[in-house]
Amino acid sequence: SVKASSRQPDLLPWARAVFRERVLSDYKDKPSARCLPELPGFVARWPIRIVQTSKVLVTLRSDDVIAAHQVYLDGRSFPQDLEPSWQGYSIGRWDGDTLVIDTIGLNDKTWLNMFPHTGKLHITERLRRPDLGHMEVETTYDDPGSFETPFQSKVVNVLAHDEDVVEYVCSENNEYR
Repeated sequence: SVKASSRQPDLLPWARAVFRERVLSDYKDKPSARCLPELPGFVARWPIRIVQTSKVLVTLRSDDVIAAHQVYLDGRSFPQDLEPSWQGYSIGRWDGDTLVIDTIGLNDKTWLNMFPHTGKLHITERLRRPDLGHMEVETTYDDPGSFETPFQSKVVNVLAHDEDVVEYVCSENNEYR
């Protein structure tokens, strides 16, 4: 990414204590250190391939144990009884030239950067291409179980049309040491 801006969330007391514990333990319990997935989204350390049809957008990532995530573009609503999952359930809609993606149904096992969150987390991403080589990603994180108020981050990704998403294999029972 070329440019990034964000502010840290105003954490509720329990979440502040968990965050402090994570920092003091050098993040040793971070799920990805044990080959567990990270939150879905368009901010990643490695290439993301976006494949889109009229009904679904799929992202392929090589930095995660789960390599694909679906965003439904067919006008559906969220299912009534979502089973919490690592990647949640995402639906997208167009607002002019901006794709707005809402994700809910996340379990509370992932980390939001180093911050804890609950199953109430609602992620809203707004993706826009200001020109051929860049994609702006503005993300709002809303979790009344962890944060005093929603908070946002914004990045501008450099698009690389010739980058491949390579296979990533996380070793079984991998552990941070």
